[in-house]
Amino acid sequence: MEKNNWYLSMWFVALMFALWFLILPLIIGIILLVRINNEKINNHKELNEKIERLHYLENILNKRELEIESLILQKQKDIGLINFTQTIKMVSKIREKEDALFLWEDALIKREQEIVAKITQETQLFNSILKAKEDDKNREHELVEIKRQIRILENKKINLEDEILLQSFGFYDNKFFLENSQEYLTYLAMVRSKQKQLVREKRATKYDMISLDEENRVPSVEPESAQSKQQIKLAIRFFNNECDAVISKVKFNNVEVAEKKIRSSFYDINKLNKYNSISITEEYLHLKLEELFLVHEYTEKKQEEREEQRRINELIREEIKVQKELEEELNIIKKEEQHLLNVISQLSSQVSEQEMLQYKNRLEEIREQKEKVDYRVKNTKAGYVYVISNIGCFGENVYKIGMTRRLEPMDRVRELGGASVPFHFDVHAMIFSKDAPALEASLHRAFHHRRVNRINERKEFFRVTLDEVKKVVHQNHNAFIEFTMISEAKEYRETQILEKQLAKQHII
Repeated sequence: MEKNNWYLSMWFVALMFALWFLILPLIIGIILLVRINNEKINNHKELNEKIERLHYLENILNKRELEIESLILQKQKDIGLINFTQTIKMVSKIREKEDALFLWEDALIKREQEIVAKITQETQLFNSILKAKEDDKNREHELVEIKRQIRILENKKINLEDEILLQSFGFYDNKFFLENSQEYLTYLAMVRSKQKQLVREKRATKYDMISLDEENRVPSVEPESAQSKQQIKLAIRFFNNECDAVISKVKFNNVEVAEKKIRSSFYDINKLNKYNSISITEEYLHLKLEELFLVHEYTEKKQEEREEQRRINELIREEIKVQKELEEELNIIKKEEQHLLNVISQLSSQVSEQEMLQYKNRLEEIREQKEKVDYRVKNTKAGYVYVISNIGCFGENVYKIGMTRRLEPMDRVRELGGASVPFHFDVHAMIFSKDAPALEASLHRAFHHRRVNRINERKEFFRVTLDEVKKVVHQNHNAFIEFTMISEAKEYRETQILEKQLAKQHII
């Protein structure tokens, strides 16, 4: 019977006979019974044909087995002859090896004699070294002291190298702790306004008039001459251009280098203008450095805000998706509930008590599901906190502790184990909570000092043991939660076994 012919199913035929008093359903039921009987006869014929085909194939296979047995006997005879030939060859090779061993034994005896002579010489040399050591005890003390000094210097060198490495990675301590990027822009505009004010008030540079008697020299121009004003303007413009070029290229890993470049430009320009008695003031330099630090911190803060906004957008999208899933599930449950109510009301007098009890039990299950889903729809904090690991990616005792409001939480785990990682995640616990964000936050606080990424706290990976996670979960969650203590890591472990096998084959 074809699966698509639903009208040939027994329940439909029974329904037609149940409506016999309408005459037409009775006729349809008789026709369908005849159709079902014909289908069974056809199926029986097809089955007999397939059985005959199987018998035929079995006979062919038996013949083929006899042919293969005769070929195997012939092959065994050929192999016996080959083994005899190989045995002869092996005997000749063994004899050759015996001759080589005799030669090797003679060479070993000679080598042994040479070693004995060498040991005798080394013993004499060792005795002379011992005597020299006894004579040089004072030098040994000096050598120990020198080594100690070397270790101290090496430690200093390591510390210095670590410091240089940290600087190369751009570890920068913020100078301004403003709330958002807009505050940085406001403060930056204020600093640039101060720079302009210094230039207008002629406090960005100094012009020192030094007489011939004091320094045995005179300035190249008069203090208030047009030429001196032009030189001051050029010095400020040149310094501004240098600073702008440096500030425009500042990044997280070159702040200190940028600061050094600005200071270097400051000293170089003042040195070049020394004989003109012109110098840029320290106050103007400090404002330029403030601008550098503000631009850097503004860029970092802007990036943080972008990441935070991206995270918020992802949460909103996730929330909309979850809410939609919950509403769709609720609609499906309501439809099934209504369907069961209609069935119970229409067939209450036509079905047995046992069937009616089954309908009612199913209706009760549907209502329980409806209550749960309805609660999830109304309570946006309800969800699952998961504890997962990925030994192949992160190693032992590294766990991700996150949260999802998905109706099916494993969907989120499967997303995390997608194409971005080489192995799937193992689930150790899936905890339903009425306030999932609070439970997740309590776990993150408890293991804050065990974060894998200390810089970006949005990365939810922690270097802890499952026993520690289990203990904190039970402290913050009343219900008993079953933990899977062993990571299956099926793909990772099979990969390790395969690599070992390939390594052995390569060695062989």
